[in-house]
Amino acid sequence: MPKFLHEIPLFAGLSEDELELVEQVGQAERYSVGYVIFDEHSPGEAMYVIQRGQVDIQMTPPHGSDATDEPRTIASLEAGDVFGEVALVDQGLRTARALCAKPTLLLVFGRKDVLRLAQDHPHIGYVLMRNVAEALAFKLRSTDLTLGYALALERQVEEY
Repeated sequence: MPKFLHEIPLFAGLSEDELELVEQVGQAERYSVGYVIFDEHSPGEAMYVIQRGQVDIQMTPPHGSDATDEPRTIASLEAGDVFGEVALVDQGLRTARALCAKPTLLLVFGRKDVLRLAQDHPHIGYVLMRNVAEALAFKLRSTDLTLGYALALERQVEEY
């Protein structure tokens, strides 16, 4: 598994020995199609790395904003993708649901286990948190751009 982790940007900058330590805190879990890994508004207690399969990230539109209140897929993630990493930063509630779209093998990294590893091995902690910060900054910028485009489109429709 360390070779697999070596390919994941979140673990970039860690040595083979450090990747083996990270591997020891991860738990492999298999899920079938339709399994809800976590739901919106549930506590964030773990980060997930997809080893095989597909996970759809879904959000429910605000009540009354759509003809249906069914969750909508906002991202489809595959092998090598990471999700739920904000749980390493805080214990806030999840903002989306994670649903298995295919049979999936995940590496699950519990918040407490990762924080203990970071405390025991400061270099690992520094690298992981730096990489998590970069990943979250990228997602925030992408969301800002998407929101900006949506607002511009809304203005065009209003002016029409």
